[in-house]
Formats: sequence, C-alpha cells, structure tokens
Amino acid sequence: MVLIEDYRFMRRRRIVRRMLNLDLRSILAEMRMGSLYDIRETARTRGEAAFLEELEDIDRSGFRERDYEAIVNHALQAGAFVAAERLVAEGYHCYPEGQRLRHLFEVLRPPVVRSTEAPAEDREAVRAANDWLFEHGADYVGKWVALRAGQLVASAATHEELLDAVDDPAGLFLTRVA
Repeated sequence: MVLIEDYRFMRRRRIVRRMLNLDLRSILAEMRMGSLYDIRETARTRGEAAFLEELEDIDRSGFRERDYEAIVNHALQAGAFVAAERLVAEGYHCYPEGQRLRHLFEVLRPPVVRSTEAPAEDREAVRAANDWLFEHGADYVGKWVALRAGQLVASAATHEELLDAVDDPAGLFLTRVA
C-alpha cells in the first residue's frame, strides 16, 4: 500500500513539475516575444538612440536563431549598424549552422584591409599629380582632368567625355577638381 501511494505522490509531483516548467517556458517565450515586439516598434518609430537604450534591457540568454535574425533586422532598421554587427556576431557564435545568420555575419562583419607598398614610380606620379593640382587646380574647378607624371593630358566636363578624349587611360591620374 505504501509503494502505491508513494508512486501516486511521485507521479503527481512530476505532473505538477511539468506543468510549472511548461508555464515557465511559455511565460519566458511571451516575455521574449514581448520585448522583441517592443524593440521592433522602437526601431520603427524612435530611432537609433532609443533602440540602443532598449537593447540594453533585453536578456538575450534564451534567444533562438530567429530571435537573433529579428533583432539584427530591427537594429539595421533603427540605423544601429555597430549594434547590428555585434548582435549578428553573438548570434552566429551561438548558432554557427544558421544560414541566414551566416549571411548576415558575412555582410556585416568589418572589412578586411590589406595594404601593399606602391612602387616608387607610382608614388612619384601621385606626388606630381598632387603638385599639379595644387598649382593649377583653381583653373579647372568642376572639371575632370587626366594627368600623367604631373602633366595635363586632357580635361572635360564629365568623366565619360574625359575617357573619350584620352587614347589609353592606363597609368593616368583621373580626378574631378573640386
């Protein structure tokens, strides 16, 4: 008799725990969806500063992949590009298999800058072009000019006209004088 009562008690206890867990899960889901709805409205109506302020109050520990996608899109809508970059990196770290998050991560990650040393003759040609522009640029304000080794090759009102005026644009310094 004792075993049967213990079994019934344990069974009731498990059922109650399941119910509490389900309620807790649904409450957490509603809270998460409510905060995402609120931040979406903030992104649409109040702008970047308000979005960033509200973003600080959101607990992202239970975020799913689609939650990260949504909040990144809201950040972009609000103009919070740095926050969007940070959020997508956080989401991609949690869900590296997510194709949409991977795509957003690739698009929003900082650019990789690679520099190479220009040959001495190229550096000298740019220096000569800058010297020419400093001396003669005032005469060509609003025009496009083509320079080679600090010498004027052609000038025109538009970029297309300038390209038509030169035979071979290779090695030329082309710029619009402002």
